[in-house]
Amino acid sequence: MSGAMDIRAFPDGWDVAKRLGPYTESAEVWHSHSVLQLASQLCPKNLALIVDCGIGDVFIDVNHRLHEEFIGLSIPHDYIERPGGHDPGYWNFAIQVQMHFFHSFFKSPETASI
Repeated sequence: MSGAMDIRAFPDGWDVAKRLGPYTESAEVWHSHSVLQLASQLCPKNLALIVDCGIGDVFIDVNHRLHEEFIGLSIPHDYIERPGGHDPGYWNFAIQVQMHFFHSFFKSPETASI
């Protein structure tokens, strides 16, 4: 929910450079730690994926790019964008939708053994 799906888009955020090195010097490391880049390694057989972000959220563009990547890789997922920002007002509603999504996933006969 409202995630930084591509940390390369935020090279000055969240002290990532302290952990991975400055982006200008460690671009390949940043690349290899990006959710957007790692999407191709997913094995969606037993996954329930939902991407949910407000259209006013700072992360909307990277969430939308992840959605497009999933489509290109034929990875099943739900994608939701609706009015709202990166704040508890958005998340308080979104968590209800997501809990329903995961309840349905775990309740289904195909995933009951997971």
